[in-house]
Amino acid sequence: MAYRDTDFMYASARVSAFETKLLTKEKYTQIIDAATEKDAVALLGESVAPVTVDGAFDIEATLEKFIADAFSEVAKSISEPKLFDFMRYEYDANNLKAAIKAHFIGADTDGMLFACGTLPPEAAEGAVQSGDFSAFPKHMAKAAAEALETYAATRDPQSVDLLIDRAAFADMADGAAADTLLLDAVRARIDAINTVAAIRMIDAGKPDRIKPMLLEGGKIPLETFAAPDREALHAALAEKDAATAGLLSDGNAALGDIERAVDKAATDRPEKAKFAPFGLPKLYAYLSAVQTQAKNLRIIFALRAAHADKETIRAKIRV
Repeated sequence: MAYRDTDFMYASARVSAFETKLLTKEKYTQIIDAATEKDAVALLGESVAPVTVDGAFDIEATLEKFIADAFSEVAKSISEPKLFDFMRYEYDANNLKAAIKAHFIGADTDGMLFACGTLPPEAAEGAVQSGDFSAFPKHMAKAAAEALETYAATRDPQSVDLLIDRAAFADMADGAAADTLLLDAVRARIDAINTVAAIRMIDAGKPDRIKPMLLEGGKIPLETFAAPDREALHAALAEKDAATAGLLSDGNAALGDIERAVDKAATDRPEKAKFAPFGLPKLYAYLSAVQTQAKNLRIIFALRAAHADKETIRAKIRV
């Protein structure tokens, strides 16, 4: 259906208040530079409520609550509470992949599942045990059943990832189809993932493996990515998407740097939309920013725990 910006005036007003709590570049720097974890958590607590587990700060529990609360606040402010559920499918997909792999190797899923998907994390484990994935979005449900069979036959974990990732983005596209902006944002993410996959295979000396790694549904035709080297990929992308091609202009750039640049470019569209005073773009931009902030904080606290230097941490986050 077609939406009008005025359909979301109340929700937009609430989001405007929530946006003031999102972390700025300066706040990220303060958290990274904090002398101790206690100091870092205190700084985080000025914007995000820290969650403790067994008396100790737990970054994963904190981020899961932060994401869940953001989606909940938006959902209860609009007439269609499930409008943005497609943005949480990536967490459902992660849980399915983890549950399937853990099932076959007899491992525990502790620390592997997210509690901020559209279904509780235990739903993935239960579905793997029963073989009934009907509670999941239709593409993921079908892919999960196929992934079980494929992994049982091949013991190839990558086959699970590819099957479920493709399905998750198909479900995301279906869920975003209600609005052009939402669908364009999903397609931009697919193009970003395909760009990085192509470069990864080229750098590994396996350009013949690019096609099986790609996701369908982006704006850039899949044949564009079938290039023998970075130079050829840059040239092919220049004909289809000058903005993406521009990110590959440095032929010697590290893969990690390219991945961060491409990912940031894919999220810039909704980020710009947050400056709209009201409307669907503003809500999407806020939720997208929440997800990006969660990823950044996960990186920061993981690298702080690993005693990484401050410049390394700064280089890894998307701001």
